[in-house]
Amino acid sequence: MPSHALNSTMTASPTAADIRLLSIPPSASQRTAWQWQISAVNGAQRNPRTSARPSTISSCETCSHAETMKGCRDIIGNLLWPPLFIYQGLRLPAMWKPILTCIALSLTLSLAAIESILPNDGTFETDDGYFTNYWCDRPNSLSWQVVEDADGGRCLRVELPGGMEHQGVSGEPFEVQAHTTYTCRMKIQLDEGVSAQAALVNCDWKDTTFMALGNLDEDGLCAVEFTPKFSGKYWLLLDFANASKEMAGATIDDIQLFKGNLRMMALDSIPEGENLLAGNNSYEGGDGFFSQLWFGQGSPLELAEDDDAPAGCMYATTMVDADDCHSYTGPRLFMDKDRKYVFSCWVKADRPTTCEFITVHTAWKDTQMHKFHVTTEWNRIEIPFTVKFSSDYSLVLELTNRNRATPVQISFDAVKLEFGTQATPFVQEKAFYAGAKLPGDNNGIFFPEENPTLKILAIDKRDELPQEATCTITVSDYSQRVVREFSQPAVWNEKGICKLDIPMPVDRLGLFVYRVKWTDADGQALNETQGVYTLVQPPIPDDPEILPYLGVNSNVPVGVERLGVRWAEVYLYWHSLMPTPDTIDGNDHLKRMRALKERGFKVKLSLVHLPAAPNWAHRPEEVAEAKAWGLPETNAFFGTDEALEKLSIAFEDFIRRAGDDIDLLEIGGEDELVSGSEPYYRRKYPEAVRHGNVFGPVCTDLARITTVYLQAAHRANPTLPIAAGRPSGGSAQVADFPFSREVLTQVQGDFQYFPMDCYSFNMRYLDPVSMPNVGSPNREFQSVFKNANEMTHAYLHGQKPFVSEYGFAIDNRLAPDHPLQQEETRRMTSAVLTARLLGSPFFFWFNTMGAIESTYYDYGMWHDGVPMLLIPAMSQVARAVERVRQYDSRLGTEDSNLKMGVFGQKDIAYLVLWTEQNDNDVKLALPENAKCADFLGNPMEIPEDGVFTARLLPTYISLEGEDAYEQLHAAMTGAEDRANGLVCTLALDAGQQGFLVVRHTDPESTEQASITYSFGDNALATAFKQPGEPFPWIVPVDGLPADGGEIKVTLENSRQNATTLSMSFTPTRLDMGQNLIRKFGDDRKDIVPPDPWIRWGGHDDLGGEIYIEVSEESVTIIAEVTDDIHRNTRTGGMIWDGDCLQFAILPDFIVRADAAPAGYGPRDVDIGLALAANGPECVVFHGDYHDSLENGRDFHVTRDEDNGVTSYRIELQREALGLTRQGQYFGFACVVFDDDEGAGESYWFQSSPGLTGKNVNQFHIYQLP
Repeated sequence: MPSHALNSTMTASPTAADIRLLSIPPSASQRTAWQWQISAVNGAQRNPRTSARPSTISSCETCSHAETMKGCRDIIGNLLWPPLFIYQGLRLPAMWKPILTCIALSLTLSLAAIESILPNDGTFETDDGYFTNYWCDRPNSLSWQVVEDADGGRCLRVELPGGMEHQGVSGEPFEVQAHTTYTCRMKIQLDEGVSAQAALVNCDWKDTTFMALGNLDEDGLCAVEFTPKFSGKYWLLLDFANASKEMAGATIDDIQLFKGNLRMMALDSIPEGENLLAGNNSYEGGDGFFSQLWFGQGSPLELAEDDDAPAGCMYATTMVDADDCHSYTGPRLFMDKDRKYVFSCWVKADRPTTCEFITVHTAWKDTQMHKFHVTTEWNRIEIPFTVKFSSDYSLVLELTNRNRATPVQISFDAVKLEFGTQATPFVQEKAFYAGAKLPGDNNGIFFPEENPTLKILAIDKRDELPQEATCTITVSDYSQRVVREFSQPAVWNEKGICKLDIPMPVDRLGLFVYRVKWTDADGQALNETQGVYTLVQPPIPDDPEILPYLGVNSNVPVGVERLGVRWAEVYLYWHSLMPTPDTIDGNDHLKRMRALKERGFKVKLSLVHLPAAPNWAHRPEEVAEAKAWGLPETNAFFGTDEALEKLSIAFEDFIRRAGDDIDLLEIGGEDELVSGSEPYYRRKYPEAVRHGNVFGPVCTDLARITTVYLQAAHRANPTLPIAAGRPSGGSAQVADFPFSREVLTQVQGDFQYFPMDCYSFNMRYLDPVSMPNVGSPNREFQSVFKNANEMTHAYLHGQKPFVSEYGFAIDNRLAPDHPLQQEETRRMTSAVLTARLLGSPFFFWFNTMGAIESTYYDYGMWHDGVPMLLIPAMSQVARAVERVRQYDSRLGTEDSNLKMGVFGQKDIAYLVLWTEQNDNDVKLALPENAKCADFLGNPMEIPEDGVFTARLLPTYISLEGEDAYEQLHAAMTGAEDRANGLVCTLALDAGQQGFLVVRHTDPESTEQASITYSFGDNALATAFKQPGEPFPWIVPVDGLPADGGEIKVTLENSRQNATTLSMSFTPTRLDMGQNLIRKFGDDRKDIVPPDPWIRWGGHDDLGGEIYIEVSEESVTIIAEVTDDIHRNTRTGGMIWDGDCLQFAILPDFIVRADAAPAGYGPRDVDIGLALAANGPECVVFHGDYHDSLENGRDFHVTRDEDNGVTSYRIELQREALGLTRQGQYFGFACVVFDDDEGAGESYWFQSSPGLTGKNVNQFHIYQLP
């Protein structure tokens, strides 16, 4: 096996460098690498996305010891570079003059005595290391061995097949102490598609906590923390998953486990007086710590040059408009509640003003605002402070202009955060600095005619004179294709400053990544910077006769209006409108709406999360009862009659003050997830709980407050359009919208619209592992809109449904040009197009920025200020769907592949083509003057034969003229779908055998057909079907890859029309004995629904392990579920509506090219187990399981209250299940439901999607031994 490149050098004890390596969620302010990047270590700076290394310095400047300088360079380089998509936290300063001679002692003196508690050599140099055993249940799936690393040392290499998960290694147990923090630190390099997690597990498996090893620097250094629940013997486990289709793995070295909190220990190693803030805080060459706009509002900082600047020759400055503020932030910091801090910086303004320094807890539990005054002369401000929690904090510098008439120029420099109560002098470092920036206040959105120019600045402040340096600029597009690359030598002025203006390419629209690399005369890297910008066409002017269609929820950063998006949303809550019984506020909301109107937006005012009542309004008897039950008082409590009367007066006043600044009022939003799932009401009204929500009295109270808002709005503005009753994404999937219907049928007053959250109920998180199961608007919207129209016509007055909130969240650790960005983009465009064609008058995309769930999953069009591919694609789709006067479609059924829609505007029309599953040829007869563009708006050639290839991302055909709509409509209705009508599935048998099943969309067809298929790198195989033979046509196949993979199939009909598709299956191979299937409860992503309002409290609330045990005669399903409160008040067929294990087994598994819904087959079984109202119960929900199931013999459900664990176990006979063949494939999914109040299930864990929605296509595949 070849050696693997791991640098084997690591200090034996934790260092301050470790402080940024812990598994802590990255925030919106942590990833500044796409913005300005600076270097301050004699040119030593690294880019984690390239293989470039810092320049080599042969010895320390002070002590001349080469090895010491190597340590300096490694540690300082690691601390300085803010790695892209990696947690940073506190940092040591870039240059420590007093420390360069003895950096190791300065950083590790207090930690030198700490040794790893692992019983083996973590460096693998003296023995085979700690990891000597399999911990998982499938030993044949994973291999490992100690190999030689790049430096001639030893390291551990682990490999596993594609598609496998929960494969891992462990070693001998060791002693730990309960409730004590332990830190595991290692070097690990993961191959493409491989993920890893570490766990500290006690030997009886009653305490298991897995932590992802995802926060890596470019050398693979990472660290995670654990706090064991018990004292005694524990194992350290490493668990791997391989989402790729090939054999891949990881390389591990220098692993340590030691007692202590790494971040606290790193804080201890930082000397007094050192700057704790990352970045170049003297603003030489680029932005320092405060480099990112707080939630995208305001204008980017500018750099100004002045020899009299407080530090160096550059400083940061911004012009703040009258009665406005610009807020800037930086990487999130870990702060200690037991330490004192002091923030300082130099500030000045062209006239006096007052600003604020703000500390914000990552979960908004502690926000402190510190005012400071700014004069017309440079003045250093000092702000001593403490924090309430030892946790991550954001620091915000809010530069405010309180003058209502005149702008003010505010400048700052020499920013510093340090320990203590009094600031020490800011030390200007002698170093090489460089940065690059595209000027503009448009958040990275440019029009081509603006000719964006990259401003590159380098400053050489080292002791030597400025030296020869070369700047190389590379620009690539969303697909990582290089579109421009060139180099230019530095030209230094007498101050050691080089400024370059580099025009960016503007010949194509889309998303572009620029990378700027500085090298010295020897070609060694001095500095690397990267950033992202987008190019879009200027939006078409609005049609005053047509209401806009496309909008965004929540934040509306500068630049959104450049996309042609014309709706914006402002939230209003009762508690913010009336903070006290006699106060009517809402002034900030009025100001925000006015500003949006001035920017050209229509405004939707949303009264979401009803009742959102202030505490003074709550019913005293409910507050007292909740307190007696030990439940907190929340904004989900309803108000008294007297409080509602006050609300009616206050809201009428607010609507009058708003005047024409509100264009649409939306009353209610996701209320069933707030008051409808409030624990107090679930306990108070258990008989009213259905679908996990409290109906009855809660719906009546929601109808009352909705009526109050509705009637107050009518009194103040009788013509104001109103929408009401918006259900959450989960409720939108229930056919007749029962919760919204029960509320709205009791509302008194007229309203015009029925808004909906249309989120995919199964999966809406995009990452390489979950991709096959992520929902699709093409499939889901047709039924949602059909059901909504039927409900409003049957029970209400035919109110028009629209998409009030919809979006997908993508793993924000993926780069802006990662291929999965195209998956999110195609879901956005198909959602916008499909909803428009189904009659939705409005569409609001969630979100622009700042909405992150489950640690990493970001809904934003910007990720931490960086524009994503959604932005240029939204600009193009807006051109087609706005200003529409008439439209028509050929969407087909939910399962149809080819989608077409035509949109008619005043003097132009668009015909849009896209697909659901795979490429699809379609022949169109188009007028000669028609034009064609890709999903970004770039021109495309119209095929001479008229045959277009429709793809997942849309193709836009446009035509100008008065009859443009009629001509494109005729082209659409006369289009010839060149799909050949053949579809294929793979029926898995056993071993490496299966069957390709070819069907025809025409059930009467007997035409000739052929199929060509291949598995991975295997050779192509072809089979032919003769004309006259019926469909389905079954083609036996042998040689299926043992570990699964991708099957590529080409189907050709008698007319030689070909369809190419791919199917993937990644079976988990089981062994005889017990097999771990899933561990869950350590990540919010494990819990369904994903809505943030779901009140899951962590692993102790719902967590555990699922196992399948295999013997010659039986299959046993085992679940060990940690649950602080066990409740199930149901019996019989309703046991699922409480704490319960439910699973399904499919003995005949079919692999399809898509995840279209498919129900159970005749041999499938669906079974539930519960410790229910009358004791242990087992219910067969589906299937004909022939053997009787007897409590105590075939199944057991027990409860251990002391440890909060419910144990489920059921043994099923393989013959009765149809699992009789060796190596047989089968589908399996399980769900663990949780009910905390005794009122029915609230949320659940699922091993894979599909069981709750009865879509067997989403089940995972397993293979018997």
